[in-house]
Amino acid sequence: MTVVADDRIQIGHVDFKYQWDLMIKNVQPEDEGMYECQVASTNKNMRIMFSLTVIGWFLF
Repeated sequence: MTVVADDRIQIGHVDFKYQWDLMIKNVQPEDEGMYECQVASTNKNMRIMFSLTVIGWFLF
């Protein structure tokens, strides 16, 4: 579940792995910054922060 009001942002999951991916369509320079991923379950909560840097962005 994403908690953001931007349809460009989605979460992807790889079946049979503990892998989740943040996907941003049509990434823009203003998308740079800190993002947080949280996972909550009945016996454990996890949280990770990461930084996104947009490189080589071109306006077509």
